[in-house]
Amino acid sequence: MKSLAAPAIFLIVSSVVCVLSLPSLFKERIDKPSLERKQTRNLYQFGLMIWCATSRSPWDYYDYGCWCGYGGSGTPVDDTDRCCQIHDSCYDALVNNTICSTWWKPYFLNYLFTPCHKCDPESSYPSDEVDVTCKRALCECDSQATKCFANSTFNAANIDYDTSKTKPFRETKPGFLINTSRLLSFKFTARNLYQFGNMVNCMTNRSRFDYADYGCWCGAGGSGKPVDHVDKCCQIHDKCYDVAMVEKCYFYFHVYSVIYRYQGCRQCDPISSYPSWEDKVDVECKKAVCDCDSDAALCFSQSVYNSSLYNYDTSK
Repeated sequence: MKSLAAPAIFLIVSSVVCVLSLPSLFKERIDKPSLERKQTRNLYQFGLMIWCATSRSPWDYYDYGCWCGYGGSGTPVDDTDRCCQIHDSCYDALVNNTICSTWWKPYFLNYLFTPCHKCDPESSYPSDEVDVTCKRALCECDSQATKCFANSTFNAANIDYDTSKTKPFRETKPGFLINTSRLLSFKFTARNLYQFGNMVNCMTNRSRFDYADYGCWCGAGGSGKPVDHVDKCCQIHDKCYDVAMVEKCYFYFHVYSVIYRYQGCRQCDPISSYPSWEDKVDVECKKAVCDCDSDAALCFSQSVYNSSLYNYDTSK
């Protein structure tokens, strides 16, 4: 969504050309999109997810609020706009953490998904395909943003929003946003995906994505009674993040964006190991998030994984 961090003007221009070429693509195909498993241009795939889950044209979100569309800054005007902000951060984190090696891949790589927004596992890709981890992660970014849109109120008054009214970005104490944290969370996306995923892989020898949509609690959001011990690990991990948001972090998104320090599979570095110039609260947040991730990775390693609970029907 907003903000393509290109290092030179010709990259920005090429991105604009790509974005401007999309209206005809959507006009031609959005009325009757094929809802078979998709593997087409990434931005088109994201549009199909949005259309399927919200029954709205993806172009309704193109110039909405301060973050939906090209560019993006300031404080989101509502929850829908916040979905776009988080989606941007998710894409940025995949590049910054080298899950996707170059800035343009999030906008052009094709992934596999099943309607409306269920990302296919890495094992479903051809054995000789490249960038599979990046593709699967991109799908998760798009999928979680789509779910976020579906659970947020769309305010037509925020289309073509006058961004001159945009307020500077405000880092709010978590109590103000705690009621929406579950809705807007990215449990296995953004920067923590990389570090938490490495912990999980090191402790279990399983892909982080094996836990992205498992049971009632593993993945975006979470509710109900855990279906097994693995699912219970995810529930505890979610609750741990909720506590960190309230007690240690500036605002809810910090738990999904901080980069912490750890050794080996899951040994979190002490607070004293961080540079003295780092903000004290930020360091405490990093340590708290690391502890949550470390405990969850250990919990996974001590639990039996049941593949039949992957892509679990939560209506049960």
